[in-house]
Amino acid sequence: MGILVKFRVKKIVFDNAECYLINLQDSTMTYRLKIKQAKEKLARSMQATVNHEMRTPINTTIMCTKMMLTKETDPSKIKQLKLILHANKILICNVNNNLDNAMTHSATFKPKITKFNAKKTLQKLTDMLERQA
Repeated sequence: MGILVKFRVKKIVFDNAECYLINLQDSTMTYRLKIKQAKEKLARSMQATVNHEMRTPINTTIMCTKMMLTKETDPSKIKQLKLILHANKILICNVNNNLDNAMTHSATFKPKITKFNAKKTLQKLTDMLERQA
C-alpha cells in the first residue's frame, strides 16, 4: 500500500497578489486504523452470529439426549448418552464463553450486577462438598 495524502488548496491574497496555499496531509495511518477497526468489528459480529447459530443445534442435541436417557434401560447405551450429554454441555459452555467474549469487545456488553449472600453461598458449597466426601 502506498502513501495516502489529503490534498487541500486554498486561494489567498498576499501582498496584493493571488497565491495558493497547498496543504498536504499524510492520511496513511488514519486510513489503516479505520480499516483495522472495521475488520475487528466485522470479525466480532461474525463471531457473535456464528455462536448464536451454533447454540440452537447444540441445545437441541442436549434436549434429545435427555429425552432418550429417560427411556433407555441398557447400561452401555445410558453410558454413551451421558457421555454425549456431557460433551454437549461442555460445548455449549465454550460457545457461551466465546459469545460473552465477543460481547465484551462490542458496544452491546452491559455488566449485570447481582446481589448475593457470600456466607450463605459458601455454606451451601461446603455442605455439598461434605456430602460428596
